[in-house]
Amino acid sequence: MPEAGADPLAARCPACLADPGRPCTATSSDLPRELAHKLRPLAAATRLRRCPNCAECAGWTPSVRTPADPAEVSCPVCAAPPGATCTESGNARATWHEVRVRAAALALEPCGACDGIGWIPDPGPKEDTPHA
Repeated sequence: MPEAGADPLAARCPACLADPGRPCTATSSDLPRELAHKLRPLAAATRLRRCPNCAECAGWTPSVRTPADPAEVSCPVCAAPPGATCTESGNARATWHEVRVRAAALALEPCGACDGIGWIPDPGPKEDTPHA
């Protein structure tokens, strides 16, 4: 298994099953994605640990806003910016994504330190640390 912090493309993607070395594909359209799926870097890590920045609500951190209207926040599901409607497979949805509504009501936003997934690679103990 690859070392912690290894290139995400060194592992098979758990979201779209792209082979090691191959780019991720969008699961709804099969078109190539600009970025690897969020879980792929974790698949390349040998060890994981909880993200300390969102330990109390894994993947989420308190927003700078008080509880807000969903129209005032970005959607954590489809990345629709404030003021824009939610989308699904590139088409506008008739309603907000439910996660957007809940995040706005709870004044939470995805954690930026772990890309909103609650886990980060753990490099493990330092090999150069002298043992007593």
